[in-house]
Amino acid sequence: MASTMGITDVAPSSTEVVSADNSKIFPFLLLPLELRVHVYSYTTISPLTSAGQSHLGLVYSCRQIQREMLDEYDPSKDVKQMRRLFYSCFKYMRARPSPSDLISETSGLVKNIKVRVFYFDIERSDTLRASHRLFEFYLDHIIIEFFRAPEGFDTKLKDLGNKLFGPNRKSREIHCKRITLRITCLANAAGEASRSTTLDINHENEPAFTLTTMRDENDRLVEMSYYSPNRFRDLGGVMVDTDTDTDTDSDD
Repeated sequence: MASTMGITDVAPSSTEVVSADNSKIFPFLLLPLELRVHVYSYTTISPLTSAGQSHLGLVYSCRQIQREMLDEYDPSKDVKQMRRLFYSCFKYMRARPSPSDLISETSGLVKNIKVRVFYFDIERSDTLRASHRLFEFYLDHIIIEFFRAPEGFDTKLKDLGNKLFGPNRKSREIHCKRITLRITCLANAAGEASRSTTLDINHENEPAFTLTTMRDENDRLVEMSYYSPNRFRDLGGVMVDTDTDTDTDSDD
């Protein structure tokens, strides 16, 4: 492979056109496609990488390959679209956004995002549309935490999941590896509790779903987890009343 990397005087492949701007690019990228593919064949891709993320093995192996892949993938493209979405929301409200209200394009390489939404009205499904766009990003983990009053709290996590991944979920693209939805009561509120839902995305099989309910009862932390191979489908069958003793309670 060392001898291959040293070749710099080979004419470009007939299927490629080298522009004048390529003079600023690494010499490796000026090699014919056939030689570059030969170099790629020596690259080891991590076996833990899912099929949808297989290109990351190349990206992490060579700076030159990384630059080439970033030009092809353009991770800031999704961020630019999100900026336009946020701007359109401000325009709809007839308000002028400040620079801090818009996402910087430099966040295109971010892999973990945590979004906190205060005083959220879960009953309005149209307010969830912005989060649908987040799921299309190639991220490792997205955490969306909603804060609200405790009234009707026990059933709201199920409603939130059904609205985000309901009957139309197949028409939405989900590229991130893990999604965590969390509903938290306001601090010092009566019956304070929290609900957390994590959706682990497996791009080869049906995504796995884990629900964890946490509540402070008699100075004890009760945790109950459930597994369903079908995301949020039939979630109502696994919801429990945390005011009732269950077999999952420990005597610690």
